[in-house]
Amino acid sequence: MAHQVTLNWVAPATGDPVATYDVKRAPVVGGVVGTFASIANPEPSATTYVDTTVVAGLAYAYEVSSVNANGESAPCTAVQVLIPLATP
Repeated sequence: MAHQVTLNWVAPATGDPVATYDVKRAPVVGGVVGTFASIANPEPSATTYVDTTVVAGLAYAYEVSSVNANGESAPCTAVQVLIPLATP
């Protein structure tokens, strides 16, 4: 069975237009979040990302930040997800 994680966020209400979003993922091992790595840069109008590369039995943390002409915003609060093992 394939697993996936769907992330949804709200676009910033003020400021310069968003050029892209930076979605980051890190492994969570023993309750500690590892180093985040970029996994996607959705279009400015996209406020959803689906990660289809997750593995059953592992935990991940996700952050999303927006990027515009002024640079990258601070990331949102990280969200942790545990991918369940497949049942026989």
